[in-house]
Amino acid sequence: MFLPAKSKQPVSRNRVDTGQFRTLRILENYMEYRFQIASDVIRDELGVELTDASGDVLAEVFRCDADNSLKVSLFNNEVPFPLVEKLVLMARAELGTFEDGSPLPQPV
Repeated sequence: MFLPAKSKQPVSRNRVDTGQFRTLRILENYMEYRFQIASDVIRDELGVELTDASGDVLAEVFRCDADNSLKVSLFNNEVPFPLVEKLVLMARAELGTFEDGSPLPQPV
């Protein structure tokens, strides 16, 4: 079930609003999760984060423009697979191309 986001959630430490900031709220097994686009100014990266209802980041996919790579990080051992799958698909759709115009890596 998709729900409209109530308001902007604070982004994680070191992350800032990119002007493209959006959230998508999802209910999965009676738990609320959010997907949000964030940038990390320290790592020079743009990504999509999966957060729980309290705003804790559970997983992320970040596009690194320094070395043209995509990185996936899981911060919780109990992230439901459908949410991880949605996170990866959303990252492919939302992160576009690298800063130099190169396309994202193709799926294997």
